[in-house]
Amino acid sequence: MSIPIGKTAQWIALTVLLLMLIPYGWASLSAFPAADDYCWSWDVVKHQLHLYKFLLYSYRDVHSRMTSDVFLYFAPLNVHSLLGYRLAPIILMLLFLGSLFFFFQQFFRFQSLATALMTMLFASGTFALFPCLAEAFYWYTGAWTYTLGTILFFPFLWSLMHFSANKKLSVAVLIIATFAFCSTCSELHLMLCTGTLVLTLLYHLYAQILHRYWFLVAGILLVFVLLLVVGPGNFHRNSMFSQQRDVYAIIYRSTVNSIDFARAWMFNPFALVMAFGIVLFGEQLKIKMMPIVFTLLFLAMLLLISVFVPTYIQGIIGQLRTVNAVTPVFLLGYFYLLLCLRNNYLQSFVLQFPASGALWFVLVVVAIVYTKNTKVLYTELADGTIANCYAEQMIQQEKIMHSTAPNLEDVPSLSKRSIIVNYDIKPGEKSFVNNCPRIYLNNMGLLK
Repeated sequence: MSIPIGKTAQWIALTVLLLMLIPYGWASLSAFPAADDYCWSWDVVKHQLHLYKFLLYSYRDVHSRMTSDVFLYFAPLNVHSLLGYRLAPIILMLLFLGSLFFFFQQFFRFQSLATALMTMLFASGTFALFPCLAEAFYWYTGAWTYTLGTILFFPFLWSLMHFSANKKLSVAVLIIATFAFCSTCSELHLMLCTGTLVLTLLYHLYAQILHRYWFLVAGILLVFVLLLVVGPGNFHRNSMFSQQRDVYAIIYRSTVNSIDFARAWMFNPFALVMAFGIVLFGEQLKIKMMPIVFTLLFLAMLLLISVFVPTYIQGIIGQLRTVNAVTPVFLLGYFYLLLCLRNNYLQSFVLQFPASGALWFVLVVVAIVYTKNTKVLYTELADGTIANCYAEQMIQQEKIMHSTAPNLEDVPSLSKRSIIVNYDIKPGEKSFVNNCPRIYLNNMGLLK
């Protein structure tokens, strides 16, 4: 595969994309904890458990997550570090870029510059399209559970694709290992990895290329999945929402929300310009084409696990972290679907001229700047909204610590909530959003 612009232009394009992502990192320096961040950290500090016992406690009493719980065990607030909390989003962004680079390098063999360019381009668009940017990176508990899981999904997907070309036992073991790490980040990632594995097996069966090692992989992972599904913590977690399940309302809301999210992902400035680029340069992308039905099933599965299942369990889709988690995967699948359609039905289409690649890249940059999160983030950095939020939260925590009101009636909410703020104090309400910071601050002291 090749990039339709010269090497010098690629370096310029890479620099531009890097500069566009720097504000996301800059905003993380104003990240501030909220809600579950406080409760999880106080829980870890209070119990003083070794890591193994903490994971066992989580498996028995909370949920069956392992990988993400390791990062909750070592969360910055556990050692009372606000600086560590502010640096955590930057680290997660770098891991996101590294995961994408690892995945894309299989398409650009021995072309590190092209791989980096594709990584930055896809990441810039994805950052701009997360339904809730705060939960994607800046809220530690959610980000290091759901975004981390998606970061680990790309090596798992790479191992599946690599095994199709190199049916070696070592790659089969890699599939098992990456599945284990990714699927134990959250219940959504367990479903994501399992669904992707099943679709891969079905495709190999359809193409009559099913290798004997697949039976080893499937057998081991089936036992692993069952151990996670029957974890006592899962039953405890699900029981918290059992009264919410109105099947008719859930189906209706989930269908409406699925259409809305799919529309937002497919019809925005970035996705439209990318679709135009696929039409223009699709014949240069030498990627193996699968039957379109498998890609459609994959996209449908993403909507099912990110919208229908959470709505069934909780009764609402108010928490956008599940949709956040599948956003980059959906975009990848959607662009692959467009590429399949282009190469199947527009093989003879040609509309290129000497500067077409450079002009298309300019369109992409403009599209990203005017796509949702990027536009809002840039504006809030410029007008001081993000900095003001951080300053108000520093004052807010002191008022919470000294408040005598039962439900923080005497603690004001933020004057204007920034795009990087997930939760804010709700004066007068009895909720974990109010209780968690009060418990942590009264026991651990102010964050500085």
